[in-house]
Amino acid sequence: MKVVIVNTAADKGGAAVAANRLMQSLCAAGVECNMLVRESNGAQANVQVFSSNYFLLKWNQALFFLELLLLRFFKRNGKEFSLAAFGPNLADHPLVKNADVINLHWAQNAYLSLSELQAIQNLGKPIAWTLHDMWAITGGCHYNEDCRKFESECNHCPLLKNDSLSNISLHQFKAKQKIYSDRIHFICPSNWLAAETSKSALTKNNRVTVIPNTLDLSEFKPMDRAQAKNYFGIQTDKKIILFVSMSLSDQRKGFEWFENAILGLEKLDADWKNKYEILAIGRAAAKPKFETSIHYTGRLNGSKAMANAYAAADVFVTPSQQDNLPNTVVESLACGTPVVAFQIGGMPDLIQHLHNGYLAKFQDLADLQNGIVHCLTNNLSSNTREGILTLVDSKKVAAKYIAVFENLCK
Repeated sequence: MKVVIVNTAADKGGAAVAANRLMQSLCAAGVECNMLVRESNGAQANVQVFSSNYFLLKWNQALFFLELLLLRFFKRNGKEFSLAAFGPNLADHPLVKNADVINLHWAQNAYLSLSELQAIQNLGKPIAWTLHDMWAITGGCHYNEDCRKFESECNHCPLLKNDSLSNISLHQFKAKQKIYSDRIHFICPSNWLAAETSKSALTKNNRVTVIPNTLDLSEFKPMDRAQAKNYFGIQTDKKIILFVSMSLSDQRKGFEWFENAILGLEKLDADWKNKYEILAIGRAAAKPKFETSIHYTGRLNGSKAMANAYAAADVFVTPSQQDNLPNTVVESLACGTPVVAFQIGGMPDLIQHLHNGYLAKFQDLADLQNGIVHCLTNNLSSNTREGILTLVDSKKVAAKYIAVFENLCK
């Protein structure tokens, strides 16, 4: 069986990492699987950039910047919304034309346009679409916040400040309605996203299967905490609290909630700063309000660096406002580090309350603080790995994907 995975990047961002891991798992299971991407940090086996033509690549990059400029005019600050107006010709690429199954993933940022999606569908090949957020089931937002218009028809999107001028969300929603067919099989890593997919007016008649993202458990595993701290030059006996986001200013990832939780805990415990320190992974934001020492690493690349970050921490706090099934949560648990999160999205699929972490009531700051203290003062490390071993095992995840692909080919 020949499978092509279509994703914007090969290794940058959560969706790319998840798609790349899936590709490796499928190859290990005997599937002839390749990844077709717009960008890659370097040569990788079974990964191809869509073109080797320098000018074509630069043209696509220019279209991407044009899309960013258009979105700057329409989009509210901090909101996630994508157009699908531009993109290269992917339907004629040999990997797509020769594939038995096309597995779409996260393909925004001027990579997979709606017209090209139509062209791919016109090939008549089976399509499985793995969702990493809500873009495919809405008029353009990646996360709906509290808007439910996608259940009937997106219009006048609240994430856009000038949507009334052209009603982009309605235009994209109707375009998707014309393009989508019930032959597309949607795969969702979390039960939450699967439920939302089944509610969308765009996809309510499509088949939806829940398959979690896979993880190499030989790379993400418990290790000596002192050595992991030393990897980042942290010379302290204090307990470490971890926060991870590509950008610490990302509102959806909840750094403001994390900041206020730590600030409140400092007020509740006069000795807090002498007992705990923060390890922050991601692009730094403004100087935090709290006084607890903080180590910034910037963005980390590679499994080794991330595994050391989880192993160095006593607790990983991720107060996302909306999320699918974050790689970071799975990775942390695999490394033996309990996780504190709000009870949203795919978090309950992974976090067993008071067993391997803490699920705080949504936007309840006091409960988030309770969760941080609970995980710092109770030894949950021995419980973290056992619950995810079978869930994210690469052989099991690959087998589930192969079953979907084989069914599509019948």
